[in-house]
Amino acid sequence: MPSQPKPVAPAPPPEPAKPTNVIVFFTDDQGYADIGIHNQRNDIRTPNIDSLANDGVLFTNGYVTSPQCSPSRAALITGRYQQRIGYGENKFGPLSVDTDTLADRFKSLGYTTGMMGKWHLELQGNMTEWLSQNLESYFPGDRIDINQVPLELKMPFMPESRGFDYVFDGYYKYYWTNMQRNGTEKASGWVEIDNYRIDVISDAAVGFINSHHEKPFFLHVAHYGPHVPIEATQELLDQFPDDMPIRRKYALATMLGIDNGVGKVIQALKEHDIFENTLIVFMSDNGAPLDTDRADVPLDSRSSWNGSRNDPLRGEKGMLMEGGIKVPYIIHYPRFNASGIVIDEPVLSLDAVATALKLVGGEIDDLDGIDLRPAISGDREYLNERPMFFRFQNQRAIRQGRWKYLEAGWNDYLFDMYANDPEANNMIEAFPDIAEQMKNQYFEWSGQMPRPDDMSRILIPFQMRYDYHLDPERDPTQ
Repeated sequence: MPSQPKPVAPAPPPEPAKPTNVIVFFTDDQGYADIGIHNQRNDIRTPNIDSLANDGVLFTNGYVTSPQCSPSRAALITGRYQQRIGYGENKFGPLSVDTDTLADRFKSLGYTTGMMGKWHLELQGNMTEWLSQNLESYFPGDRIDINQVPLELKMPFMPESRGFDYVFDGYYKYYWTNMQRNGTEKASGWVEIDNYRIDVISDAAVGFINSHHEKPFFLHVAHYGPHVPIEATQELLDQFPDDMPIRRKYALATMLGIDNGVGKVIQALKEHDIFENTLIVFMSDNGAPLDTDRADVPLDSRSSWNGSRNDPLRGEKGMLMEGGIKVPYIIHYPRFNASGIVIDEPVLSLDAVATALKLVGGEIDDLDGIDLRPAISGDREYLNERPMFFRFQNQRAIRQGRWKYLEAGWNDYLFDMYANDPEANNMIEAFPDIAEQMKNQYFEWSGQMPRPDDMSRILIPFQMRYDYHLDPERDPTQ
């Protein structure tokens, strides 16, 4: 009898793709020039951050919604313009408990959520409006020690109460945590840690990944740096020469420390074989605070310049000029098959988180960001068509494609953003119709916000800072 062929076992079904993890890095006062991939300064060292851009997508015109930390963070963590929730300035916090956070949204999709670092959306001593309405012992004008406010009043606004399962929330030595730095759980409470603040948050992020890598997670990593108070380890400082401004040297060391932390997170993802299915966003919360002239005063001075740079942009933190709101902006996700992509069209911080949420099956119709995946695939014209709105401390602006309209002080400006050094030349007299159209667009948007624009003008000292930065003869890199 001829032999019968042996039955061939059916091929096993392919393993289902692992669900996507999402990590959002949000640094503090890191300027546009302060990632190496932007090629603006030859002293910056950010190899791990640069690798995310080289192997992912670099947005050269990436904006945050505010030139100040709390409103910028409120927008990022909710996916909505901060004005829509009445949080246009630091003093208008804390973040309303009636507003869903990204953590809430990711949790509803079955994600484990973590927040490491600077939250800055909790109750703080300068939030006079909330304090006046909710603290019987508070009188407007009082200087209040927020540590004396009962914990039960503060807890609803802390990240542990805002959708985050695991938190390591803090700035400088004192942290509210419900986990150890190695990722193991602990009872919620304050801990004091004297280690370098950048390393503490990086280690906590790695600990979170080590403990929760088997299920999909959303992780927000917000290093408190290079924001003042200026601090760096000697090991980091030794990587840079002494013949430079001391504040610049400390900023470079701090940013190298942050970059090392990014590298540790990447390594942890690779060790757990989840790097390929993790979307990583890297941004800063606003531009560098230059203190106008970047004076290299002693480290213990209250000067706001932390050593970061905005080259080649004009303006700084607190301004709706480019130096205040245009920041490092990178998205890395191997499944996009988008390596070394550079997108010059304007995008907003809200877009990155909307893209991440939409990618994992979330709804974004009620958010203000747009999905960036078509742009990453090559269809980018819709980015030029979408207007982006800004309102901060009596400044108003709108960017749409080629044009940016700005109202600050007693002046209106129209800038051609395709020009070299665009904010050096006010084009409003040449194109008054465009300026008027954009101004009307701004006021239509602003009129929808619950807290109205009081239409006041900036004070003369701030006007002088604007005049300084907008001087066409001044080189902003010098």
